[in-house]
Amino acid sequence: MGLSRLGAARVVGVDLSGASIAHAREIAESCAADIEYVEANVYDARSAVEGSFDLVYTSIGVLCWLPDIDAWGACRRLAAVPRRSVLHPRRSPDVHDRR
Repeated sequence: MGLSRLGAARVVGVDLSGASIAHAREIAESCAADIEYVEANVYDARSAVEGSFDLVYTSIGVLCWLPDIDAWGACRRLAAVPRRSVLHPRRSPDVHDRR
């Protein structure tokens, strides 16, 4: 949500849980945020989402649930535009967080 509110041209959320995707869509709609949501395993993100991205964001809370970090690393490298950074902040980017 924060990246969209900060002006990202395209924001796509990927989650394994259909219920989480539905809830995220409700929140995005209530905030008038233009965000695509895709229900998919993170390891299948490259085939589930078309296009390329300047940034791939993964919250730190996700990493502990992934049984194969190396496979996740390969997925994120494929999704990011070459030579662009991949960001893994401790917190979600939030337009209201001015710290």
